[in-house]
Amino acid sequence: LTIILLSPNIIIILTDEHNIRTLSCYREYFENQGHNQEFWGEGNVVDTPNIDKIASAGAMFTNYYTVYPICTPSRASFFTGLYPTEKTGAYKNHKKLIFTMSTFAN
Repeated sequence: LTIILLSPNIIIILTDEHNIRTLSCYREYFENQGHNQEFWGEGNVVDTPNIDKIASAGAMFTNYYTVYPICTPSRASFFTGLYPTEKTGAYKNHKKLIFTMSTFAN
């Protein structure tokens, strides 16, 4: 008997310079949860049909936190599972992740 283990194909899309109010898929989700227009701000309607289509066919996160408020350290933590201060090399913006650092991609 031969068993073949297949790894799942996972695509992770990180949009940059967005908050939850700039993706219309979240507007629809949170309006269905009872959040009113004040949550979004009057007149703030952004349509993101391509991201919405991906979200409807995949997964959408509704509870998430970041370990650091700026891009590079936060992404280094996401990819490595380590806090930015744990010798990832990417402890502030424009610093590179250490080449030999293990990530979920390897």
